[in-house]
This record gives sequence, C-alpha cells and structure tokens, in this order.
Amino acid sequence: MRVDHVLPDLWHFHRRALLVCAALLGGMLILLVGVALFVRESGGAAPPHNRALAPASSPAVSQLAAPSPTAPATDVQSWDAIRAVVPATSPSYPPISAAARRDPTAFTRAFASELFTRAYAIGRQELISWAQYEDAPLRAANYPRADWSKVLVDSLTDLTWDDAVDTPIPAEGPWLARRAEHAVDVVSDVRVTLDQQWERLIANGYRPPDPLATARDVTLTVTRRTKVSGRVTKTRFELSLAVQLGTSPRGGYGVAATDNYVIKEAG
Repeated sequence: MRVDHVLPDLWHFHRRALLVCAALLGGMLILLVGVALFVRESGGAAPPHNRALAPASSPAVSQLAAPSPTAPATDVQSWDAIRAVVPATSPSYPPISAAARRDPTAFTRAFASELFTRAYAIGRQELISWAQYEDAPLRAANYPRADWSKVLVDSLTDLTWDDAVDTPIPAEGPWLARRAEHAVDVVSDVRVTLDQQWERLIANGYRPPDPLATARDVTLTVTRRTKVSGRVTKTRFELSLAVQLGTSPRGGYGVAATDNYVIKEAG
C-alpha cells in the first residue's frame, strides 16, 4: 500500500498514456502545467492532476503543448489487446441514480462510496462489471472508439497505470485473501472537492472534446472488518484518488478514469 504524501503534485508517466493524451489535446495548443495527470513513462498526457496535455521529456519542465500527436501503432495495439469488459449491475452493485448523474460532485461521491463499499465474498468481477457500467468513454481522435471504454477499468486495476503498489480494485490474489478473512469494507467521511488544477486549466481556455469533462478529488475513510478463527478485527484506512468525469452513454455523468490512488492505514 502507498503511504506517501496524499495527492502529490506530480503525476507519473504511463505506457498507455497516449490514449489519454489524444483525448485531451484534440489538436489544441494549451499550457503544459508541470507533469500530466496520467502522463507515464512512455510519454503522453491526460486529465485531472497537473494535467500536462502533451508528451514531455521531463516531468518537471513546463512548455507549450504540441498539437495532438499521431499515436504509434504499437500503443494502439496495446489498447486493442485489452479485452473489453461487459458492463453490468447487480443487487450488490446497483446503478448510480439518475439524480446523482446530473451533478458531478454528487455522482463522484456516489461512485467512490460504491466502489469502496465491499463484501469480499462477492466476486471481484462483479465490481469490475459495475465500474464499466458507470464508464464515460475517454474520447481520443487517434484511437478506435472501441478502446475509449477500456481506460476506466485499466486505471482501477492496472498497477502500471500509476506505477503504484496498490490499485482501487485489488488484484485477484489479495481479493481472495480478504475473502478468506470474511472481510467487509464500510465507507464513511466521503469528501469531494473541485480539482483546482483542472479548474485553472479550463480558466486558461482549454475546452475538452467531451462537454461534460471535469475533475474531482476524493478522500474517504474505509473501515475493514475481518474475522479469523472467530476473532473479529477492525482496521481503518484513509483513501484518496482523483476522478475524471465525462459523458456517460446512459446520460449525465460517468467516470472516464481515476488516478493518484493513495491508501494508508489510519492511526
């Protein structure tokens, strides 16, 4: 689990970031602020935190963004190779209400609350399918439309997405380990705030290709209850992540991607 500073100012490079870069650039010239949200080791750029919107040779260097680049065929193939997830809801993971979908802050609160409220006896794939249901395809002119809807689940499950040691949806092994402990996670103290760097980007004139594109920062508390050999234990965790929103195919807001996930055990 990451125990470093919550919501750091720099976002790491990612091997698949060119998709996000293409989605944000749209051929526009805009100011590069620090390093991009979702900019990764291969170069590229993306939404929310310190969203530099073009490849950069150094994450510390500010420069004018170049027009939207032509994506290397190998990178498109990397996205093409990811199997699409079939969206689905269930009694355990119901759809977010239509009322919440009309407000970005309310939607983000509902999404984060449902994402982290878990009984690990329920299969991991059920949660992933629900997340896909709440997806907002990340529009990118240089990538096939079929790949736009793969970004959210990848950002929730791929350790290389943020060079992280944990992901919002844990891998199958940790999930099964928590199931063996009869683990249940309960969410409280959900706090959603405007992402100030995204707001500055918009104020500076950037107009994203998705008219509902915006960003929110989320912090919350998770209380995990486990039961091993009849002994019940409760552990509290403080979580934070950034959420980029966009237009859901079901109407209103959906989630295009998440980033900068941090979790630490609370004292």
